[in-house]
Order: sequence, then structure tokens, then C-alpha cells
Amino acid sequence: MYIPKTTTLVESIITHGNTNCITDAGVAAELINTAVRGAYNACINLLDIKNKAVATDLKAKTSKILENIRQRCDAIRQILAIAIKMES
Repeated sequence: MYIPKTTTLVESIITHGNTNCITDAGVAAELINTAVRGAYNACINLLDIKNKAVATDLKAKTSKILENIRQRCDAIRQILAIAIKMES
């Protein structure tokens, strides 16, 4: 599965980086999440693909990427909430 390198970098900063930078990394994670969710906009174009097998495959791959990013961003949100004492 495709994982954007920027997402991996953000996760690395949050877990191993300077604690003063983790909220900046959290903002980066949210921006990545927003950018990837823009793929929904591209999904409308799948309706125009004549080869339905290709369209179905692309839709499935897009859904997997979106779900992966959502899960990773949720995990980052949890780490940040604990780190800045919003949750225990």
C-alpha cells in the first residue's frame, strides 16, 4: 500500500523528535489528511472510465489509502492529546 513519505516523517517527528515540535507535526498530519481526502474529488472521474474493472480497482485502492491515512491521523491526534495533557 502506498504511504506518503511525509506521513511517515510526521510520525517519526511525533515519536522521536523535539517535543516542542510535536504540535507542528500534528498540524502537518492534519494537512496531509486534508490533501489525501481531496481524492474524493477525483473519485467522481472514475464514473467516466469505460473499463469498469479498472474503475473498481482504482476506487478500492483509493478507499484503502483514505482509510489508512484516517487511521494514522487518528493515532497522531491521540498521541498529541496525551502529550499536551488534553487526555490521560
